[in-house]
Amino acid sequence: MEAPLIIQDSSVLLNLLATNRLDEIMRGVGRQTIVCREVTAELLYLRDFATGERVAVNLTSFITAGVIIETDFASPEEVERFVEFAAALDDGEAASAAIAEIRHMELSTDERKATKLLQSRGTISKLWTTPDLISAWASNSCPPKAILREALTRIQTCARYIPPSGHPLKEWWQSILQSTD
Repeated sequence: MEAPLIIQDSSVLLNLLATNRLDEIMRGVGRQTIVCREVTAELLYLRDFATGERVAVNLTSFITAGVIIETDFASPEEVERFVEFAAALDDGEAASAAIAEIRHMELSTDERKATKLLQSRGTISKLWTTPDLISAWASNSCPPKAILREALTRIQTCARYIPPSGHPLKEWWQSILQSTD
């Protein structure tokens, strides 16, 4: 049986790419990553973990290997919803949200504006954030704490993401980073 699809916007996808464990994380969460072309166009660079230099993001190997499925609008309804969402969101978020809503898919985003808009509509079956996905991976796959700590460190260093204050998993995230075992 194939894993359920989760469409990812650029914010979450960049964070997961920063870990160098995208496939492992998504298998642990039990989801298959799908991205739309608007998100692919937004993925420009990450920071190199060792040097801090900007490194171009290239999804070709992930797409070729089937780790990421690339999609485009498949119906006039998706295009209409995209135009509606684009009035309030960036193109990648708007396209991801439109596809997720019309196709009844789960969506991952770290953008508060997108989350707030989609929660108010109640049309997305499940919204995920980076901490949600990492926490689900940790719970389901039980990676060693050192691997988990490295993944979080890489997200913060390479993608410059830290869970916002008020995120329900912020304390968990910080406790992993501060652990010494």
